[in-house]
Amino acid sequence: MNYKIKKPILKYNKNDSIIDKILKIRGIKNKEEFINPPSSCLHSPFELSNMKEACMKILKAIYDKKVIGLFADIDCDGVSSTAVMYKYLKQIGGNIKILYHQRKDNHGIKLSDVDKDVEFLLIVDSSTNSVEECKKISKRIDIVILDHHESDIENPYATIVNPQLNNYPNKALSGSGVCYKTCQAIDEILKTNYSYDVLDVAIIGLIGDMMNVSKLETRYLILHGLYKMNNKNKCDKNLKLILKALKKDFNINSTTISFYIAPLINSIIRLNKIEDAIFIFINDNEKDVKDKIKECIKLNDKRKKIQKNIVNKLKGEINNTNKIIVHIVNSDNGEKTLLGLVANNLMSIYKKPIILVSKNKDDGLLYGSARNNSITNIKEIINNSKLCKAQGHEGSFGIIGLSEENINKLVELLNNKITDKVEDIRTEVDLELKESEITMEQLEELEKLDIVVGQGFKEPQFLIKGLFKTDCKVMKDIHVKLLTQNLDCLKFNLEKDEVDKLTNCFAFDVIGGLSINSWYNFKTKKTIKTKQILINDINIY
Repeated sequence: MNYKIKKPILKYNKNDSIIDKILKIRGIKNKEEFINPPSSCLHSPFELSNMKEACMKILKAIYDKKVIGLFADIDCDGVSSTAVMYKYLKQIGGNIKILYHQRKDNHGIKLSDVDKDVEFLLIVDSSTNSVEECKKISKRIDIVILDHHESDIENPYATIVNPQLNNYPNKALSGSGVCYKTCQAIDEILKTNYSYDVLDVAIIGLIGDMMNVSKLETRYLILHGLYKMNNKNKCDKNLKLILKALKKDFNINSTTISFYIAPLINSIIRLNKIEDAIFIFINDNEKDVKDKIKECIKLNDKRKKIQKNIVNKLKGEINNTNKIIVHIVNSDNGEKTLLGLVANNLMSIYKKPIILVSKNKDDGLLYGSARNNSITNIKEIINNSKLCKAQGHEGSFGIIGLSEENINKLVELLNNKITDKVEDIRTEVDLELKESEITMEQLEELEKLDIVVGQGFKEPQFLIKGLFKTDCKVMKDIHVKLLTQNLDCLKFNLEKDEVDKLTNCFAFDVIGGLSINSWYNFKTKKTIKTKQILINDINIY
């Protein structure tokens, strides 16, 4: 196993509970505030840039009965943002027309996206930096942008609400978070209370876009969105159907969204079917929504197969002799949109930065995705080189406009700049425990933390050594449950040789997340609860 024990930021006592130790290890002083953030941690929506002006323009467009075009970014946060604003504005009389383009058409609004009958444009989770396109569009209609992406250029052609553009205290709002705050602002103006109706839909974007869940306002919104989601009488009806189809309509937490709902939405979008993702969130016909959800789940399964095939194909093609892998992928549009996911897979295999690009038929240039696990800021180097543009985050960004003749120059440049060091990929362990220390009471308290985990506060990881196998169960040929005296240890999605190794072991050490597994036994008519650990890493004897 490859791990390191975290150094506590705050000193804890030996007799502290597991949850108290975790919080002190991570430097959290106020336990109650973190577990259950008070409403006082919420900031006024009018602290966001241009909020009042944006709200008044939206309300005037509704009052004037204008056709409001609603356009969003091509990801989970964009779909969540679209659903939030569509549902909310319909409640206050908005005439909304959904606008979109596909993932293959890249990010940002384009003039061609805006139909001629649109009289007012509302862009969500997108286009703060789309200056030239906004300039063209603004000659005909007014534009309001609700976004959260960082800005590297001034855009005077739209009214922009964005926490990155002023001193708003919480920078950890996604596009859907900004949309929700906008709904709150309109509620204040109209003295209504419709924004709560869309809170559970809004948190899908907050979690799906990996916002920092240690920020109290973001944590508060997610927590209360999950409370609403878990209440079948209050949960958004479309969301309820999605959760039911995924068989995840119980004990819903942030992991439910990050592992099931967000990947489903992103898979649909990456296969250039964003209209289907939007449909299942906003359509009112229950039967049609159910049918479309089934199609989307099949699309997700298709995406997994395509992705696996691309990875296997590229493993036989790529040049692995440099400090970075830069490879041209010959593929259709459907495969191009999966390059980011494939790059993630390849980076895990080769333990070095990856750039995958494919040729654009229109301009003959190369576009694609990059993933960086080195300590070198590759994105900055690429932008300074002027060989092409790199847009996005330091570890995950897009490649725009690279000419084929410049590939060797780019590889040579990065080869000289990249250090041999990579990010520390060891699993971070919060605590080492003995099996005897893990009680049901401790796990019940730990569940309070596990409701909201993610970027900024990841699920606590525990190291348990010297476990002896008492039984073993293999599920669907790829999942294994190792039983010990007091603990169920589960490992998922294994290759056959891995399954064989685990079934034949007699003792082991594990690293993973602890939780309670509960189910209803229809024979005994009782709810059964067991202590379990979901294994991230294992050492067998």
